[in-house]
Amino acid sequence: MSATISTEAHCRIKAAQKDLVQRCGGGDRAGSIANYSGSQMGRFADTRTAPDLMPLHVVLILEAECGMPYVTSAMAEINGHRLAGPEGGETKCADLEREIFHCNTEVMRQVGALSVSVAEALADGRLTPAEIDKISRQTAPLRELMANLDMALAKGRASGGQVLKFGGEGA
Repeated sequence: MSATISTEAHCRIKAAQKDLVQRCGGGDRAGSIANYSGSQMGRFADTRTAPDLMPLHVVLILEAECGMPYVTSAMAEINGHRLAGPEGGETKCADLEREIFHCNTEVMRQVGALSVSVAEALADGRLTPAEIDKISRQTAPLRELMANLDMALAKGRASGGQVLKFGGEGA
């Protein structure tokens, strides 16, 4: 039996592989971590021409190294799921407030920049490969920030979901 994934899913996984290789310090460093050549890591990270997908053990090694499940999250999303963050760790309310506030502020900033890039790219009615690459580069850090925000919210939920106050009376 021969099964394939959709072109869209393949592109999503390739983008996640690129993010993973970059997060691990680039092709040469990621290659040394996973015992692959830098050029092979470059093929894994190439979202334009190289069809190579990382073997599962390489994904696991690199994700463990950088602490972010880029490819695993992409695979979950493709199948209609999302990952839950690791359990544990009590967080003080004040720290949690700052973390949520910071994550939200940064998400909003980056969403604004992404919106501008998409609008500019679509202004002429077509998307070029360079425009697609630019937009794709902007989505990776945004996905990471969204994951951080989800983690902060999960911490709040796990600690009883206390009311968070920012400024004003009683803060």
